[in-house]
Amino acid sequence: MKSFQAPLAESSTIKLNMTHSVLSMRIPDIRFDLYQSIADVKKNAVRRFGTDYASMQLILRDLNGNNIAAMTEDDRTLVSYCPQEGYTIHVLDMNPESITHELEDLSQVEKYVISDEDYDKLPDTFRKWKEKYLKQKPAEPKPESSVGVPELDPDYQKAEADKIAPGNRCRLKEKGHRGEVKYVGKIPDMGMGFYVGLKLDEPFGDINGKIFGVTYFSCPAKYGLIVRPEEIEVGDFPELDIDDEI
Repeated sequence: MKSFQAPLAESSTIKLNMTHSVLSMRIPDIRFDLYQSIADVKKNAVRRFGTDYASMQLILRDLNGNNIAAMTEDDRTLVSYCPQEGYTIHVLDMNPESITHELEDLSQVEKYVISDEDYDKLPDTFRKWKEKYLKQKPAEPKPESSVGVPELDPDYQKAEADKIAPGNRCRLKEKGHRGEVKYVGKIPDMGMGFYVGLKLDEPFGDINGKIFGVTYFSCPAKYGLIVRPEEIEVGDFPELDIDDEI
């Protein structure tokens, strides 16, 4: 007789990128603890970019560079904003006299000059690498030069949400967990746009249907999960029995 195997614990860390409103640098694949506070995320950004903590705002961007949440509450956890692997935390430096402006301005630095003709004769150059790279992969969105807060779309992923209804069976695209849709709509405390509340078949969730004191649906603890509409597919996904999982 086959014995039941308890589900493995989900990872509590995630890899995110970081960009800056003044500095052109992009730092990829930084590992964050999902349950650390936004205050700690800001301290991380201070160490990497030099922006003063009090002059900083954080914007969460999806894989396409869309602004999906302004992370303005320092005591909230990173996981409460529903980041996904590969998303970007964009750091806004709101201080017009920030030292980062000096770090980006290289106009006063004396530079070695080489002619285009001599440069092209070199066997391995950045120019040749860049041309090859752009042929293989489209250029990524450029960081915003303005220090103003970007506008967030209040109807983010509405088209995807309109195709989902409470009662639908579904499956998480990335992890494959199955469950039932219990809520479709907006959750103001988690950021702009539409969300989907799920009751999972197994305890891979992190809520019981309540977000910041507001009940959006009900389910046992650890069975509830909030995701963006694009992260699930609805269809004929019946609950798996033990033999299916082993």
